Amino acid sequence: MYWYKLDENNVPIKCSISEYDEWVREDRTKKIVKQDWCEKTLISTVFLGLDHSLNDKILWETIVFNNQGHSVYQDRYKSHEDAVKGHELAIKLLNDGKIE
Repeated sequence: MYWYKLDENNVPIKCSISEYDEWVREDRTKKIVKQDWCEKTLISTVFLGLDHSLNDKILWETIVFNNQGHSVYQDRYKSHEDAVKGHELAIKLLNDGKIE
């Protein structure tokens, strides 16, 4: 597994765990792609920093948390652009009643 931080264009750069830690400590909000509330449900899309795959760089994730704080939906992505699209899809699925 590899660690990554983002450059100013949201392109992942391979780094050590200590470099990642330093990058996050500078500003924790750098990891947040988007967060939205739909009533009492949180849709959160973030940069993970740790590659969550065996063969591909899976570095972003959307999770939907219900009003009790339980995750009810999750998806992961290979790019910042896909993460933004995935976030919007999660909102649509929630609004269409396909996520409860």
